[in-house]
Amino acid sequence: MTSVARHGLALALAIAIHHPLAFPDEPPALPAWELPFDVWQRPRTASYVLAQEPIRAAVQSWIGRLERDPQAILVIQHPGGEDGTVWAAELRDWLVALAVPGSAIELRPGGVAEDKLLLSIESP
Repeated sequence: MTSVARHGLALALAIAIHHPLAFPDEPPALPAWELPFDVWQRPRTASYVLAQEPIRAAVQSWIGRLERDPQAILVIQHPGGEDGTVWAAELRDWLVALAVPGSAIELRPGGVAEDKLLLSIESP
């Protein structure tokens, strides 16, 4: 193998390893948005809730996904226990008040730190 061929092969390998589609058996990372608890400690209004970037981004992503997948749901992953459940339920109530159908929201306990919610979009 010539020096040029070796360099070409090395370059092709480097690109394949660092390219996001290099390993198609791995599912692509789904976007998720973290909502820290300290943001939620302030008095809330509809405009305040919509002004929070993680909430706005998740809802916009969900709306965009509906065109391709009408069954898409907005998942609110929350810390287990009473506090996490209340926090997630309150966010769900705000989203419903802001026109996201309750049937399109799933509360999912566990798997996140005690001081945040994780918002994501999934297909059922």
